[in-house]
Amino acid sequence: MASILIIDDAPMVRELIKEAIQPSQIFARVFEASSGREGFEILMRNDIDVVVCDLVMPESNGYEFLELRQSNVLSREIPTIIITCTESTQPLVDSLKAGASDFLHKPFHPEELLARLRSHVALRIRQNELKQAHADVARYQLHLQNIISSMIDGVIVIDKHEHITMCNEAFLE
Repeated sequence: MASILIIDDAPMVRELIKEAIQPSQIFARVFEASSGREGFEILMRNDIDVVVCDLVMPESNGYEFLELRQSNVLSREIPTIIITCTESTQPLVDSLKAGASDFLHKPFHPEELLARLRSHVALRIRQNELKQAHADVARYQLHLQNIISSMIDGVIVIDKHEHITMCNEAFLE
């Protein structure tokens, strides 16, 4: 099960989001923050799968949160849905440029929020699986290189385009 961080200066909005996601039982852990800076600190201390962040907050706003999140290699890939009551399209464009993954206007429809959260969590899971698969392939390639290097007979590995991709010392002799 996933974890979510809800960042909004209004306790009532945080409660509405929690009520919207509760029936889905997608999230085992729910973290809350009332400012962008507090949210970033929580993000750095916990394994968060998705963030919902208000854009306009008095102490530390959503743009500051996005800037902090983007500045850290570990956090920049965590999907962040920005929510705001601003009707203008410029905040939407600015937040997407700043690294937001998605955008919702307040008042939001709980079903729409939940659908977007499901989509982002599923994408995050697939991205993590892909990273793990890449790490596994790199580990297997290194293992294969070690095996080929230790062989006493000459070995050459050719790809489908007939390019040499690997050979051992015995082959070169």
